[in-house]
Amino acid sequence: EDKWRSGGGFIIVTGPRGIGKSTLVAWLLWNKLRSGEVTSVIVAEDLKDKKKHDLLNLLSECDKPKYGGVCGLPVILYDPSPPVIYARPKDMEIATENVMEVLGFLKDEVHEKMSIPVIAVIPEDALTNEVRERFNDSIYRLNLGDEEFIRELIKDYSGCTPDDAKLNEVAKVILNFDEGHALIARLVGEELRRNNCKVENVKELLWIASKDALTF
Repeated sequence: EDKWRSGGGFIIVTGPRGIGKSTLVAWLLWNKLRSGEVTSVIVAEDLKDKKKHDLLNLLSECDKPKYGGVCGLPVILYDPSPPVIYARPKDMEIATENVMEVLGFLKDEVHEKMSIPVIAVIPEDALTNEVRERFNDSIYRLNLGDEEFIRELIKDYSGCTPDDAKLNEVAKVILNFDEGHALIARLVGEELRRNNCKVENVKELLWIASKDALTF
């Protein structure tokens, strides 16, 4: 969040595939929506020529009375490889093609000309040297191997207040998974919400998954 503010509202969140970039950004945006700091999140997908035109039209028109002023204080989210893509590995390359072109469009036409904040979530291996050179000051590399962060993420999604020591044990198990730490923390939090905060039940599910994120 500090990086986003210091970058003037344009940030590229990156890191290895599967560590939970999309989940963390979704959590950040949800908190901003709850606080009223932003009032809408517009997901920009498949930004080919016509879609770019459609997005610019939407942003220029959606606050007019005839559309009900639905945009308010918007944020643009561009995430070409969300968690679902990992169930379809063949789509990974397709999802991240033309990254330089899309980021340039979002930076020049949306962020700078329209003063609308943008968050892009891009796997590290899709950042070409050209992208890194142009957007170096806007790139933030995530490191989600932090026990406290995973614990607090579980708390936020669960609404539970179990003993921190118990959640620390769960966080350690999650960090032993091969990928998807933030996503698994979210799923654990949601399961705790459903099962009345029974941590032992969640630990059993994690054990059954045997450190395989997709199995979990």
